[in-house]
Amino acid sequence: MGAQGDKWRAHRRTFELAVAHGITLREAKAMLRRDARELAQQRMQQTRRAIAQATPPAPIEPPCSAPHEDFDAPWMMRN
Repeated sequence: MGAQGDKWRAHRRTFELAVAHGITLREAKAMLRRDARELAQQRMQQTRRAIAQATPPAPIEPPCSAPHEDFDAPWMMRN
């Protein structure tokens, strides 16, 4: 019933929009599609803007060489 339920919910939204605006079902369906397309474009623009404004990741620096005696420290000795 999931797909059928989605179909009826979409039809109800279309019908309610048509009644509220005094337009035909086809016009209401086109209006809903246009609104969905505009919303998708707006979200894509926001995503692109966020990517452009994001700070790049910090460069990974190679580990510095530690003196050899640090490797023999007691805290390095694990059983």
